[in-house]
Amino acid sequence: MPKRKSNSYPANKRRKIKQQFEVPVYVVDLHDGAMLPFIDAIKSRDLPKHNVKMLHYDSHPDLGNIDQKSVHLIEAAKTGKFNKKGIDALTDIATWITPLVVAGYLDEVIWVCGHWCTQIKEGSYELICGIDKKDGKLKTCDADGTNTSHAMENYWEGDEADGELENLLYTKKWTLHVVKYSKQGTLSEEQTALIRDVCNDEEWVLDIDEDFFSCNNPYKDSFAACFGLRTFNLMKKIYEIGSPGDIALKRILKKKLFMKQKSEFMGHALVKSVVDVLNEEGFPGKKLMADFWTVFHQYFTLPADGKKPKITVKDLVDFDDMHETGQLSTLPHHISGIDEIAAMGNTTYQLLKSLDRPVHVTLATSRTDRYLPDSQAKLIHGMLDDMMEDVYEDIEMIRRDKPKYSVCVYDSDEN
Repeated sequence: MPKRKSNSYPANKRRKIKQQFEVPVYVVDLHDGAMLPFIDAIKSRDLPKHNVKMLHYDSHPDLGNIDQKSVHLIEAAKTGKFNKKGIDALTDIATWITPLVVAGYLDEVIWVCGHWCTQIKEGSYELICGIDKKDGKLKTCDADGTNTSHAMENYWEGDEADGELENLLYTKKWTLHVVKYSKQGTLSEEQTALIRDVCNDEEWVLDIDEDFFSCNNPYKDSFAACFGLRTFNLMKKIYEIGSPGDIALKRILKKKLFMKQKSEFMGHALVKSVVDVLNEEGFPGKKLMADFWTVFHQYFTLPADGKKPKITVKDLVDFDDMHETGQLSTLPHHISGIDEIAAMGNTTYQLLKSLDRPVHVTLATSRTDRYLPDSQAKLIHGMLDDMMEDVYEDIEMIRRDKPKYSVCVYDSDEN
């Protein structure tokens, strides 16, 4: 295959040239693996260093900020030089997009999600990423400095990843559009027009997490299997208080305070602090924490005869994992029926047919972390495989997923 032309061509000429070549389609397991083809395309000059657009299909925004100071992030923000290995080591499935923003590569992201996703309200948000001069971390804020948008108050602020505009260095302005499919699996004319307006006549990348079509919360599965769905829903309601209230909850679990008598538990300063926050948020704090004690006291208290069994519930539980489950209990969980998957697939197909060709495509199977329901993985990935060939006709499928978790059959020499 001939080499692609460099970005020394004007954008419109580059686009016409690229129509002659295969569209690379990268298949990865974990979604942060999609960052690497993007950086490779920048370095090979298939993508420009500025003003790239991303059409991002996912049940999760993946727009969180890396929660540590890093010389690699500071260098990317300050100079645009991107240490791929260094930053890749810092990212996870929720934090791989904003490093591309702060480096100046991405200036517009369209997060497309299902009707069940409530993390950020539908709409357009003018935002800024930069390095906080106080702690050296990557932060996000509203472009007008108010930090009053739904995105800031309900997404970045909850993770303490929000910053004050006056404290940010090496700032990059960018736009986030949130577009949601309807319950019927369709897009409105206005939604379609917005996506076309952003992507057509621009250099853009298509990114699809396959859990967009059907989404599992693996933390819910594991916890509910052990403690029951009612207990999971109780944890979910209590943990909705977010940070910093969940710090007290983590200490309650670490100290196993629920093993104390109920009056001692309810009178503890940590429990009282959680009750106060729940009350402030409009929840019945005292009742919820009393229910919390009742449930976990019965699971973890030794038998009345005082004899310790060989195996106890406490031996099987990691309390850090329990805390993480609580923090992630609000993640989307929606197992789509086959008719819903087909409807969303048809809408996606028609939309992609109406857009210019992307520079490349990334497909994240999300099987290793169980966000894609395993029972539906083969049919969803197969649908997208066929869709890429139907829409772009000439593609180069580049598999970076692991055979152990693959939804396709590998040749024997690849196993």
